[in-house]
Amino acid sequence: MGSNHPVDDLGRVLPDAGWPPGRGAVGELERVRRFLNTTNLESGADRLGSAAAARRWLGSEGHPVPRRLSAADVERLRRIRERLRDA
Repeated sequence: MGSNHPVDDLGRVLPDAGWPPGRGAVGELERVRRFLNTTNLESGADRLGSAAAARRWLGSEGHPVPRRLSAADVERLRRIRERLRDA
């Protein structure tokens, strides 16, 4: 992949919620699709990999950004994402 793709602290390519182009979900389901696509299942890179990363993602997606996120909060976000994916 080209150097224009964002990477995490370990150099793994982070997921791009806009990929693939033209494949968005209908209405508010697009927000769910983008949330589900916060992890790169192939490399393990995760936009919710830390509290700082989760805050950046929330802000970039137009969600309210809490002043503080604990490790437990981030873990809850990841669990919700995985339960939605399983559903």
